Amino acid sequence: MEIHQIECILAVIETGSFRSAAEKLNKSQSAVSTAIKNLEEELGLTLFDRTQYRPSLTAQGQNLWPQLVAFYQQMGTLKKQAYFMKQGYEPKVTIAVSALWPEKNLSSFVTQFNEKFPFTELIIKQEILSADEILKSGEADIAISKVFDESDEFEKRNISSFSMVTVATTKIPTHQLAQHRQIVLKSSSKRKAGIEPGQPQIGVYSLSLKKHLIISGVGWGNLPDHMIKDEIKAKKLFVVKPDVHHVPIQLAWQKKKNLGPCLKFIISTFENL
Repeated sequence: MEIHQIECILAVIETGSFRSAAEKLNKSQSAVSTAIKNLEEELGLTLFDRTQYRPSLTAQGQNLWPQLVAFYQQMGTLKKQAYFMKQGYEPKVTIAVSALWPEKNLSSFVTQFNEKFPFTELIIKQEILSADEILKSGEADIAISKVFDESDEFEKRNISSFSMVTVATTKIPTHQLAQHRQIVLKSSSKRKAGIEPGQPQIGVYSLSLKKHLIISGVGWGNLPDHMIKDEIKAKKLFVVKPDVHHVPIQLAWQKKKNLGPCLKFIISTFENL
């Protein structure tokens, strides 16, 4: 069974005749007829009833029709995927993205990426404070986060920053915060940020869960301002520390990294935000 044989069958069904199918495929009518006849002989079945003015699928042909269509589509997908690989498109790309990055903006990027690189697997790892470790280990190809680079191993671009605001559901005086739980976002890294020493804590690995616990009144904590502006406006949350901590966000990758089309697209997209 060859793909051009199925292509001939599809063309006959679509156009209603062997002649029209031949014109559509830019082939001779005899070539189309021969291709279909050879497939029928190979399968030992008669796919078309040729006794009428227009050819039509036999019962056997109708029974095989869904499988023939599926096979043709799979072969088309295989060809497209092979073409993408031949052009050097990466089969898989992993990004380590700061948990502070707005998920709405991230979703918009993923939509663009999916349209442009339909055969590249995209993996997104949300992290906090560990982007450089993930890059060094090879677990990610690129990072969009605060990046520590003491040994100057990475290419870096400053692309954004987020303001972290300390909030709670009540107006707790700053000097009384130690009497309440601090909700902290844990990281796979040993680094710590924004954690009060000796403070009773609840550790979570999800920024959305951290926000939910703070709104539930379990404790207080630091959250990016873009994530809580509506709650502050509605007085569901209150700022309990006057100082605001700014977290820089960088685009980074290993200097020795070979950048394929997908990674170049990611870099260009985030550089031009």
